[in-house]
Amino acid sequence: MGSLSAAVDVRCQWEVDRSPFEKAVFGKNQMTARTDGCLRANNGEVFAIAEVKPNARNRAKRPELLWQETGEMITWFMHDISVERNRLQPRRLLVSQDNHAIYLTLASVNGPYIEYLQTGLVPTEPLRAEDSRPIPPFLKMQQYGPWKIL
Repeated sequence: MGSLSAAVDVRCQWEVDRSPFEKAVFGKNQMTARTDGCLRANNGEVFAIAEVKPNARNRAKRPELLWQETGEMITWFMHDISVERNRLQPRRLLVSQDNHAIYLTLASVNGPYIEYLQTGLVPTEPLRAEDSRPIPPFLKMQQYGPWKIL
């Protein structure tokens, strides 16, 4: 990964950082994300996280991996809220390597989901689509790949 960011004029670098975010607090509960690395800017901001596994990905037989990655993304969103980091888009990038395959996962949230994470309560006034349908609090994990690297 480091060679990708070294080849172009970027102001970030890949780091092996197992815990780039502080604990996410949910009422009396808390969660810590343990990543395999992150793409960090010179100012300390994280732009992507990395997860590496030795085996091929199998959603049906190994949902724990998806749960782990979702937890890492939730912790990242909560971290950005706690440090009042404003992003233009409510999206985060996860780069995963499973054996000989690379996946890119974009996580996105809507306002009601952030409110739910902060309070533990579903908002009383839901977000509404253009046709007035209520939009539930939601986290979406959109995965792209695999791309074979060998």
